[in-house]
Amino acid sequence: LGTLCVEGELIGVKLAASGHAYFSIRDQDAALPAAMWRSALSRARVRLADGVVVRCFGKFGVFAAQGRLQFYVDRVE
Repeated sequence: LGTLCVEGELIGVKLAASGHAYFSIRDQDAALPAAMWRSALSRARVRLADGVVVRCFGKFGVFAAQGRLQFYVDRVE
C-alpha cells in the first residue's frame, strides 16, 4: 500500500522524550495505533492533543517489538 489518508479523533496522545508522538486515531467503530516521528511532527501545523479531529497521511507498517500493525504519520491536517 502507498500513502493513505485516515481521518478521526486523536486519543492517548503521548509526546516522547525522543520528540516522537504516539497516539491512536479513532472513529465511532475502531481505533488505530499511530506514530509520528520527530521530523514529521516538527512540520505539523496542527497541535496534537486528545479530542482533536484530524486527517493523517502516512503508511502502514508493523511495529515488530509488539507484533502489531501501526500507522506511521507523515503529515497531519
